[in-house]
Amino acid sequence: MGAEAIMVGKAGTCDSLQDGSYGFASLLPGWADLFSASVLVNGRPINGKLPDPQHGDTCDFIQPCPRFDPLGIQIGNLSLIDGTYVRITGVLVLDCGHHRGFDHPCFDDHPDGDSGDQRDISSHQNQEIHPIYSIDIINFPFRPEDILMPARQNLTGTWGGSDGSTYYVRQIGNTIWWLGQMRDRQPMQRGTNFPIIGAKQLAPAFNASDPPCPSQQCWAFATVFKGTITESPIQVVIEGDWAGVPQSTSAGSSGGHMKFFVFNHKIIVGATPSIFPVTIEKMYEPEDTTPPVITINQPAAIQYSHSATLALNYSLADGAGSGIQSFTPLMDNATTVGNHGLQSGQAINLLTEMSLGQHTFTVNAIDNAGNEDSSSVTFTIVVTPDSIKDDVNQFVATGSIRKHGLANSLLGKLNAAATARAVGDCAAANNNYQAFIKELQAQMGKGVDAAAAVIMIADAQYLIVHCP
Repeated sequence: MGAEAIMVGKAGTCDSLQDGSYGFASLLPGWADLFSASVLVNGRPINGKLPDPQHGDTCDFIQPCPRFDPLGIQIGNLSLIDGTYVRITGVLVLDCGHHRGFDHPCFDDHPDGDSGDQRDISSHQNQEIHPIYSIDIINFPFRPEDILMPARQNLTGTWGGSDGSTYYVRQIGNTIWWLGQMRDRQPMQRGTNFPIIGAKQLAPAFNASDPPCPSQQCWAFATVFKGTITESPIQVVIEGDWAGVPQSTSAGSSGGHMKFFVFNHKIIVGATPSIFPVTIEKMYEPEDTTPPVITINQPAAIQYSHSATLALNYSLADGAGSGIQSFTPLMDNATTVGNHGLQSGQAINLLTEMSLGQHTFTVNAIDNAGNEDSSSVTFTIVVTPDSIKDDVNQFVATGSIRKHGLANSLLGKLNAAATARAVGDCAAANNNYQAFIKELQAQMGKGVDAAAAVIMIADAQYLIVHCP
């Protein structure tokens, strides 16, 4: 790739003050746009008239920078160093080269390989390879040595077929769309011996006249697909419908239904032989600069009574990003409450597992691209005249209050205190709460467990302090 791919689009310097002695002509690519200098690198163009790069020049997507070890060849924010994998498509091949004297058409090589026939172009090294128009740089985790490494759960990205085709995939939720373009991302070149070059799997469609190919020199068609992805611990499956769309003079194909298996979220394999390549492998994906989205539904920023049960409810999403790598829920900077974790759905008995006052629940998350985010909710645990009655009933149910007579006596004092408090008589209410506290102190370790007594005494003291 060093000879013409990197030099493609390099402007000539015959009239340049930078190179007055060793001028050279412009090297143009196989296709052109503004200023006739363009090549796609990971789908983005290197465009325009290129200055002679100097050491230290800023690399942008307007020029391929020269090779400076240890950075390698810098193309924008991509680096080509020894060992980098690239996929090259869009090569324009002129079989006849500059050799003269051939009196037969020059389409493709001899089907049986090299021969001694002087007229057989495959037996001569006179073929020209003109500049490449598309280079895909393949980095972690899509290199061959990363085969066992899972990729992002979201399949959005650019994928390469084993036949040289290219697939542009978008996943939103469990819905998959893609556009698949055959080899070289352009209409298939026809040939004399191989009517469909590089796309044998299309033959069944043409043989079935879907689309028709009366000349027997068929042009490939692109595919569009919409399906649903289903994730399970056993396998990941995509199932949906495809159609062939014109990529040249071909009429396209009526398509059909198709099922695929997905391995490590980066290799797609058809469940049955079809017009699709044997494997479709992810080459690269959109840059992820967006942190995960954390939504906390419970706890809310409100007051909870001490006798309540709080069920944690939160979610994390990374949209079309790299996927959630890890997350950590914290309650007052601790990873556990009451000897259990803080996963969404976990129930927390506030009466026995958390104290009165203000608390903060936090979820920290990081995605596979290293983007971090945090979300917190602060809530308050309080006591009400009704919640302290619930304290007694709960401790009766758990056996922490052993005698029903004691429970009735405690509830009688709490009812009297609530009635006085309701009319604003804090003195009378507080006298009843003090009597409630003294009875618990007398029965602690006897008719009521010590831990339960301590909790109810603290709740009564809260009501005394917070009256009205």
